[in-house]
Amino acid sequence: MAGARSAEALSIFRALLRTRKQCFAGDPEMLVAAAKQIRDDFDEHRNVGPGEELDKLMTKAREAIKFMKANIIQAKQNDRGNYEVKLKPEHQGASIEEVIP
Repeated sequence: MAGARSAEALSIFRALLRTRKQCFAGDPEMLVAAAKQIRDDFDEHRNVGPGEELDKLMTKAREAIKFMKANIIQAKQNDRGNYEVKLKPEHQGASIEEVIP
């Protein structure tokens, strides 16, 4: 049972790292920062045993993946100096907030 939970946690960890690559492609600073945050969070909870707390942490990680996929959209500056975004199907229904650099 513990082996299955470890495999599941590792799968979620890898999914988070893949999702950050998709969300922050072309932004080396955010790629590094997001990877560090993910690793730090997993290291902090490395010794959590099976039970309700582990279930909550895994649910939280799955929700983070969904949130990142649905809510993080990168804008790129075009030749005219304007910023453009390309929405994907998973962004349907998401609201866009203006971010001032």
